Amino acid sequence: MLVEHSLANIELCYYSSPIFIEYEATFTGIGKDEARRLFTDKGTVLLRSEFLQKRIVLDLPKKHTKEKGFLRVRDEGDKITLTHKIVGTGGITDQRETCIVVNDFDNTVDLLNTYWLHISFI
Repeated sequence: MLVEHSLANIELCYYSSPIFIEYEATFTGIGKDEARRLFTDKGTVLLRSEFLQKRIVLDLPKKHTKEKGFLRVRDEGDKITLTHKIVGTGGITDQRETCIVVNDFDNTVDLLNTYWLHISFI
C-alpha cells in the first residue's frame, strides 16, 4: 500500500505470523532528520537511535519447502535473532516468520553451515 504525504511517499507493508503482525515503512523523497521531526511533531518517541544491523541470510535446501523461504541471523543491537521466513504465493503481504533469540551470532551461523545451508546474502 502506498500512502502519499505532502513531504514524502510512505510505503507501508506488513508481515503476519502466528504470533504477531510486523509493520514496516519506507520513506522516499525525505531525509531522515525531516522524517524524525514529522514524527516528533505528531507525538511519537524514538525508542532506539540508529545502529548498524549485521545480518546473514542462508538459503534453505530446495527440497525443504515448496514455498520460497530462508533463514536469517541478525544482530539487532540489543539481541541476536534467528528467523525462519517463508514468502507465500501472495508476495510481501503473505510472509510468515518464526523468530528466536540466540546468544552468539558467529556460532549460530557456524551451526547452520554444518547443515549445508549456504550464505546467500550478507
